[in-house]
Amino acid sequence: MTVPVPDGIRDIDVLGFSAGSYTGLAIHKVLNEFDCFPGTTKVAAIASPPEMLQLATGERRVVLLHCLEDRLCVWRPDTLTDLSYNIVLIDGYPAWSGRTRHAYGHLLFTPIEEGTHHIDYLQITTPEVIPHGIRCEGLLRVLSWVSFDLPDHCKRTLSALLQAAGNGCSDLHTVPFDGRDIRDDPLATELDLRQVLIDMIPIPVKAHAEGGRLMRNLLAEFLRVFSLRTLIFLLDMVLPQLDAYHAGRQLQHLQPWTSVELAQRQARGEPGVELVVRYGYEAFAGFHVIQLLTEGVPILLFSDPNAVPPVSPWNLCANGNLGSMESNVMAGIALFGRFQLPDGLRRCAILLVQEKVMQGTSRAADYRAYRRIAPKSLELVVVSKPVAFAFCGRLLVQQPAEVDYFDPARDWPQPIVFHANFSIILEEMAFLGDTRSRCELLVFAQANPARLPLTMGILQPNIPVRRMPSERRTKLTDALVRVLCRFDTHWSRTARST
Repeated sequence: MTVPVPDGIRDIDVLGFSAGSYTGLAIHKVLNEFDCFPGTTKVAAIASPPEMLQLATGERRVVLLHCLEDRLCVWRPDTLTDLSYNIVLIDGYPAWSGRTRHAYGHLLFTPIEEGTHHIDYLQITTPEVIPHGIRCEGLLRVLSWVSFDLPDHCKRTLSALLQAAGNGCSDLHTVPFDGRDIRDDPLATELDLRQVLIDMIPIPVKAHAEGGRLMRNLLAEFLRVFSLRTLIFLLDMVLPQLDAYHAGRQLQHLQPWTSVELAQRQARGEPGVELVVRYGYEAFAGFHVIQLLTEGVPILLFSDPNAVPPVSPWNLCANGNLGSMESNVMAGIALFGRFQLPDGLRRCAILLVQEKVMQGTSRAADYRAYRRIAPKSLELVVVSKPVAFAFCGRLLVQQPAEVDYFDPARDWPQPIVFHANFSIILEEMAFLGDTRSRCELLVFAQANPARLPLTMGILQPNIPVRRMPSERRTKLTDALVRVLCRFDTHWSRTARST
């Protein structure tokens, strides 16, 4: 195919990652032989021989991007002055780069200034370096609070598009579908079809009570970054599942359960507990990710605010008198926090727990129970004010008049990159979620990380705790082994022969 090139010059950009960095530089070497092919060669995760790093640039611009902690492509240049390229080096360990520190190919599409950057500061100044899926985790949790019911014509359209894609259609925008007037202009590209599908998304159920229009706009903004075929899959598979699991949920009516440790400190006349917060990065839709360095303070044991126990959380765990403390794995929705800033201002926020880091290795039952309510740190998502008031407005308006909602962009000491850490006095923390009691109690069962990465304690009175005796536990283990042996023919034959 012949393409007309004005003035005989055409820009050609080359991208390469890992082994592709060698290919990218090799293509650059060829293109550089001609003056009519200016452009940019950008390669990351450098895996090229030294002679490929000394090529002439000519009319082209060459950018080398590399994470110094990369375990698959190891490259640590002794000096940058000998290279005629633009060098971008990232120091530190990105938590999203995987065990081999190699999953950063998306940085090829992210503008980063030349030089050496530490990942902790880079995530603050340029949050786009964080993968889109990571930045949207908080928003996706919030989207699961509402129910999207797609109209019938939208479902029929998705079915027709899926069938056409399965038959090998490469121009999905030419497929006729329901809900479109014949007088409308024909769709020119798949981008136009993508926008039409996004516009079909309705305001979710309970719109008047749960900020449905706001959530619909956030969902539309989130979906615009996906390709057409990925968008069709999300609309056809994901949204119906949200509707099935979360139809009719009313976060406004969930009872807040207060932190036992903080309530006991308030009863003793203490203002709260002093903790350090560390800024992480700005997430999607105005959310912010922070770290709360709890350092073993047992703030994750919650109880009815009208029935706070007089016994300390440690004594509840050490004495075995747990009083029906249970792990509500699927019940957790969010946390409410009220705290005091270093300048004396009081703030509150709705928080989502993304990760909890525990400390200690003791296998004793009391220590295992205690370290689940006394973590070393919590990674929290600060929900933006409009979303927080849309879902938890009744709780937030009950706060004292001088308590405003926490906005890191406004309340965090500026510039954030030089004030990443500061201390707060945590006055109150509440757990928002359903709590269902169990007669046969499993204390602090492991939570499914895909659903809720937070295992917490809920203290409910007047429910007996029945511990499993050791002989019963042994019989149960033996029974499980026998069941598993039935699925393994080798062990099954061995068991029968013995």
